[in-house]
Amino acid sequence: DGDGAEVDVPYVYVWEQLKSIRQDLTVQRVRTPFTVAVYEWHARHCLDHSDWREFAQCQSVLLQLFEEGLGSEEGRMEFAAYSILYAVAMHQDAVAVTHRLRQLPAAVRGHPWVSHAISVREALTQGNYRAFFRLRARAPNRGRCLMDAA
Repeated sequence: DGDGAEVDVPYVYVWEQLKSIRQDLTVQRVRTPFTVAVYEWHARHCLDHSDWREFAQCQSVLLQLFEEGLGSEEGRMEFAAYSILYAVAMHQDAVAVTHRLRQLPAAVRGHPWVSHAISVREALTQGNYRAFFRLRARAPNRGRCLMDAA
């Protein structure tokens, strides 16, 4: 009605619409900044609703798009951090996660969002829940969503 009030659209409806757009982009082989924007938006929406399976699908495609040079530096860093937090939350193999972290360029590891995610992993690995909750309190972006799943 134009009054600026938020409309509570059910998650499933939005999920179906975004999934349909993603499918169209895939079928038509569209790989543009718009494609990145759709996947980023859907991934964030999945985080907000704890839809880990769909988040993982979005994240997987985003990593490919980023490798192709698409997307912003900010998006790359945000989703690099989510990748680490997702691995922690889903209790992925510690050796594999350590290997992936070592492959990250120093500039990525040093980014504040990625550095935060690495600190979260270290806190949990060491059983330092005090540090974990301190980190949770200042989690950037939607990092808290993944931390709550850990």
